[in-house]
Amino acid sequence: LYTLAKAHRAAPNNTNYFRMMGLAADGITPTADPVLLDPDNLIDYMLLTFWSGNLDGCVSAFLGNNRGNNWYGIRRRDGNPRQGFRFIVHDFEHTMLDVNEDRTGPFPTDAETNPAYYNPMFLHYDLMQNTEYRMRWADRVHRHMFNGGALTPTAWQNRINKLAAVVDKAIIAESARWGDANPSVLRTRNDWQNAQNNLINYLTPRNPVVLNQLRTDNLYPSLNAPVLSPYGGYQPSGAEISIQGPSGATLYYMADGSDPRLPGGAVKPGALVYSSTSATESLIPWSASGWKYLSDNTNQGTAWRDPGHNDSAWLTGSAELGYGDGDEATVISYPDADPATPGIQKPATCYFRRTFNTTEANQITGLSLSVEYDDAYIVYLNGIRIAGNLPLNPAYDQYASNVVEDTIDTISIPSSALVSGQNVIAVEIHQCNDSSSDLSMNLSLSATRTSTATPLILTGVGPRTLKVRARNAIAWSALAESTYQVGTAAPTAAELVVSEICYFPPAPHGDAEFVELLNNSPTVTLDLAGARFTEGIDFTFPSGTTLAPGQRVLVVQSVPAFEALHGTGRPVAGIFANDTALSNSGERLRLETHDGTTLLDFTYGIDFPWPANANGLGRSMILTNPSDPANPLSWRPSAGQNGNPGESDALPRLP
Repeated sequence: LYTLAKAHRAAPNNTNYFRMMGLAADGITPTADPVLLDPDNLIDYMLLTFWSGNLDGCVSAFLGNNRGNNWYGIRRRDGNPRQGFRFIVHDFEHTMLDVNEDRTGPFPTDAETNPAYYNPMFLHYDLMQNTEYRMRWADRVHRHMFNGGALTPTAWQNRINKLAAVVDKAIIAESARWGDANPSVLRTRNDWQNAQNNLINYLTPRNPVVLNQLRTDNLYPSLNAPVLSPYGGYQPSGAEISIQGPSGATLYYMADGSDPRLPGGAVKPGALVYSSTSATESLIPWSASGWKYLSDNTNQGTAWRDPGHNDSAWLTGSAELGYGDGDEATVISYPDADPATPGIQKPATCYFRRTFNTTEANQITGLSLSVEYDDAYIVYLNGIRIAGNLPLNPAYDQYASNVVEDTIDTISIPSSALVSGQNVIAVEIHQCNDSSSDLSMNLSLSATRTSTATPLILTGVGPRTLKVRARNAIAWSALAESTYQVGTAAPTAAELVVSEICYFPPAPHGDAEFVELLNNSPTVTLDLAGARFTEGIDFTFPSGTTLAPGQRVLVVQSVPAFEALHGTGRPVAGIFANDTALSNSGERLRLETHDGTTLLDFTYGIDFPWPANANGLGRSMILTNPSDPANPLSWRPSAGQNGNPGESDALPRLP
């Protein structure tokens, strides 16, 4: 890889670039060359290095930025399945320290030409002059830093809060054990909370900083990517997708969901053009009237931000709202948050709400939010967090960690939380401490509305991927890519049930075990993609798996054994993974959605009153009461020998 990368740096053409991937110069045709480069993995690794501001990774600031320190790379040498080197995050503790940190380099060094010191950063340098490599960078950046991607502030906050919750209680014991290890710096729970806040404060401002750094290095184009609305999710068949693009650019997409750009930069034959007009409308003007507010030091929990919350008892005023600066349109009064302490202790939090209306929300392709705050804030739209620099669900008495004086953040946000009709925007402002002299809140929200004479309509049932690029002259934008689940819905515990279990087939068909799932809904097609059994058996439903109303699907231990007993043509989705099998002694079965939501979780047994004929005597178990699968009385033996997998098991009517 070192040799090929250096040859590419000397002549950065597509022949040399794609050779490292075992492809011809067209970037499509496989060759006999070994696959050494996985560009997506390299880019993701380097992007995380840059975004986190890692000081001690594949190029270490502690080694003069001329050598790597903490990095790993792996590649299967024997029997390689056409996979390149994979680089693995390792020892990233010197990260997220300075929001303005720039680790993109380049850091010129003679070590680049020494194979003993070669590392992912030097490989990145050797590829940077290739247009296809830079285009791939643009696509990966857009995937991860926009539209809820892995590096967006909300995604980071969710990860941080989830991990923090795991150790939150343990921190109390940790503080008791080690908090006084250094008598001059006592560590308490407040230090733990401040450490979380420091991470949160890094998140929101970091994205634009890194984006500017990548644009400077030509790793993200100046031509903005198209905006899709709605972006992904479950959509009914017939839903229209609106696309907004940069002024003067042409928007291209393919009917088959492939990339409309060919390697080399030409427009792919058959690419379709989406043309539209856009207009901006104000949903909430700056310094608007009609704001409801509450600053009485009461614990409002989380219900206050929901659209249906009753705020009739709250006071009403015009923005700017606050106190202490002298420029407020509405001066907010406040109680003493701690009367037992001398002086006036200001409450940590003030809450604000305002309603507004909009029509045809599906035509709105983007929202622009401007919020003035002092000292920290969160903004919710219809109960969904859309902006902020505070941790998830901060307590009503939690003060912010930093002093921020009258700052205005302007943020582009997706329109997915917007609905046609009445909407509610809710804001919480937190003080930095109980002696802060001032508090400020003002906000505006505007929408970009798109209309077209060439509508893009989603039809059919199942997943549909849409890939769109903007092109201006010969310049291409990053790829805007989204997958829609068309005409389906996420499964729920009420709709998706385990309807039949065969855990002990009769000899000699012991490997013919199966589990049958039934869509119990009369009207809704369920999207099973990513749903997985996590107890009892291992199995994950592949992408594109749907289940129509009343339809059944099977997961079996062995297809040959199953078909030997039941014949072919049954709706088999796949086989138990990792050599798992159903226990002949009874066991727990758990099925989750792709995001870990529980769909079913129960334990079946073999002893009375569980159906005895299912225990190796030639019958399966049939569910009769979907609301209580853990109850043995909710099951009966199958009507026929060996069960009836994939079909209804109706009992014969007596004459």
